[in-house]
Amino acid sequence: MRQETIELLRKVIHQNREYARIKLDSLGLYRGQPKMIYILSKDDGLTKKELAQRIDVTAPTITKMVERLEKNGFVFTKKDEKDKRITRVYISDKGREIKEELVEFFNESKEVYFKDMKDEEVEMLHSLLTRMSDNVSQNIQESCADHMYDKSKCCSGKCK
Repeated sequence: MRQETIELLRKVIHQNREYARIKLDSLGLYRGQPKMIYILSKDDGLTKKELAQRIDVTAPTITKMVERLEKNGFVFTKKDEKDKRITRVYISDKGREIKEELVEFFNESKEVYFKDMKDEEVEMLHSLLTRMSDNVSQNIQESCADHMYDKSKCCSGKCK
């Protein structure tokens, strides 16, 4: 039963990615970009470094994300007024409009995912997934601790 459950979880993860990809494609966005748009809509004018930290991605990844979003007119960059070495990222009007569409999409997603589920079932699912996430997170931390002296053995790239 556990193996079947793991396979079902993988299937749901795959379906979620495909569902999101279809919607994001229609909006001209890639996976990960909605989070940046949301963050900038709440806290505009962050540096790429600050964005990378908040989204938990590397500097090259954030640079690529910003370039794509800027190319599509969702964000724009501007040198900092006080320190010209710093570039800040701002959400554009088009980005604010797409954020509203993203909110609609995420609300629609909840309806799709939890259709015909009772509140108690959703709460139980939440509890089980939280425990599962905690278990995996703990395992990652233990693996990183094992690699602490030899980072070349670490596959996650998150060892410090």
